[in-house]
Amino acid sequence: MENRPAAYGTITFVPPASPVQEPTQSLVGTFCWTSLPQFHSELPTGFSFDLQCWRRFDGVRYFLPATSSEWTIRHGFAAGMAILSHQQQWGAHERFSYRAMYLLMRQLRGLSLRRKRKFQKVCDLFVRDESRRSPDEWSVLPSFLLDIEAFSGPGQIQTFLEQGDQAARAAGIESPTVSQKIHYGLFQAAQAVNWQSAADRIPMLIRNALFDESGLPDEPIGEETWGFLEERILTTIWPHLEDDENTFASWFQGARSSFVKQIAQQKKAPGGQLSKEQVRQFLMEIGWKGYFYVAQCLEAVSRDFGQALQDPLTEPERRFFERLYSPQQVFGGLPFLLLWERMPDLSAAAVNYLNGMNDTKTISTLHLLLMCYAQMSDTRRATDRQGQQKSRARRKWKSPGNDRSPTS
Repeated sequence: MENRPAAYGTITFVPPASPVQEPTQSLVGTFCWTSLPQFHSELPTGFSFDLQCWRRFDGVRYFLPATSSEWTIRHGFAAGMAILSHQQQWGAHERFSYRAMYLLMRQLRGLSLRRKRKFQKVCDLFVRDESRRSPDEWSVLPSFLLDIEAFSGPGQIQTFLEQGDQAARAAGIESPTVSQKIHYGLFQAAQAVNWQSAADRIPMLIRNALFDESGLPDEPIGEETWGFLEERILTTIWPHLEDDENTFASWFQGARSSFVKQIAQQKKAPGGQLSKEQVRQFLMEIGWKGYFYVAQCLEAVSRDFGQALQDPLTEPERRFFERLYSPQQVFGGLPFLLLWERMPDLSAAAVNYLNGMNDTKTISTLHLLLMCYAQMSDTRRATDRQGQQKSRARRKWKSPGNDRSPTS
């Protein structure tokens, strides 16, 4: 084990219990950042921020979350907030603001607004007869792909998977799974499209790839209502700021949580009773702001982590590291870590970007794949809903004593 101090923390290297060797990379070990003694009081006992180091066949190292991305975000926020608090001489108000915004971001990530749809099987793409909104709606494949003649008609999924299989094999995968065929099919198709997002639309593109806001009110929250909701929510969460993670999560967004209802039905509070839809809309907006508070903290701890490494990052390693853990304009001001849940949908394109490619085609491919995922999720939701409605109508029609047809 080796230690080297940085401005706020020390790195401890833990080698792997046994060698891990893959065709193009090998596991170096885990690097654990712990705060210097003077900052221990600002972090939980035994706290560390851990990243796993891999070395490619060309000698380049890269550092990934040692466990889950959620764990890395949670610990990165805590360490980064301690660093920023010391650097900027925060008082109690600033610390409360950052802690509250982190918790509201976590609340948002726990709401049903978060996109969780996966496209890994043929059935994830296929639209059944009863779910079609038009006779030629055979799949949930993105519109730009369906505009190509080769992908028209009932055989479009098979054609798509065949092209995905070829693309995956060309990338070095000997026996692609269905999931890999889907991913590489979309990746190849996106690369072939001449498209580029306007710079001012990137933040909304990123947000739409993470959250489905179709069920929220179209009208923005008025300034007065925003003030009422902000005061109610901050007042409500204040007594729970020191709760441990599990206790807070259970109260805030657990199966029995009535948080949204509790905020909406405060009849005697300024603004009176509000709708649950308004509360959910506010949680979407303020939770999204929380993402950028967390991004600042991740940048602070990752910078100190990099400075503490015994072997400094080389230029290719630094690019990968910063794109993963520091805010990037390409992702609307967020680090890629906060989009890590989309990694299965972006794998090949994301690896190209993280490894240093920064050309227009690489970035536009990333953006188009994010847009494809959101569009496919929306189509899947709409077709599933259509099928459910027809199924309910059919069951009602077949119920005893009902002699009417579903359309009568």
